[in-house]
Amino acid sequence: EALGAAFNRGGRRLRRPFPVEFFERGACVSAHADISYAGDALHSLTAAAVKARLSSNNEEALVSPSKSGMSLTVHNANAEQVVIGVRVLLGASQPHNVPASFKLFGRSIQTVEGQRRWYDVGFTPAEAVYGRRQFTITFSATHSGTNVPVVDALEVFAQPKSEFGLDRHVAALSAKHNVADAAALGGADDSEAARGQQTLLRALTLSLQQLASFHA
Repeated sequence: EALGAAFNRGGRRLRRPFPVEFFERGACVSAHADISYAGDALHSLTAAAVKARLSSNNEEALVSPSKSGMSLTVHNANAEQVVIGVRVLLGASQPHNVPASFKLFGRSIQTVEGQRRWYDVGFTPAEAVYGRRQFTITFSATHSGTNVPVVDALEVFAQPKSEFGLDRHVAALSAKHNVADAAALGGADDSEAARGQQTLLRALTLSLQQLASFHA
């Protein structure tokens, strides 16, 4: 919980801008079978219906089941790729149903009401490592609070883990931060399965620490 709090505190601070060509480094994988969605929207729709409505080729939009907002979890089932960012389209179908903001990895992206606009969110290396299996986007209520939030499309961009340099980024994080606490999470079992779990926990823990220091 302490690490999560640090992660959230870091996300509220100003961050460096990403290069204009950032998304050209990856490919849009939203339509791929290994990308799926979960969250509040599935209370009234199937996973397939949510995915279809979030496609930029579909005129139907994803409508929040509540005026207060909704959460959307993106799952990546392809272990050979790393999600490096997302693009969110708001205001295309219903300009006054734009969520006032949306959050992911503890940072908040403010929106503009009444405009059709793509919001590009590139991930830091720490965020990409932390969210390589799944991550959650939380959409707030609309600017007025009286309309139901609507998301027109979501594009997920990924890179092969070799191009992203997953091992290099994990090694860099390991070298930068004290891994004693992360190692303790893995327990004393020396089996291969336990070592794999320890490696994963270490990567997640270091990712949170790296993001907090990124904003320091």
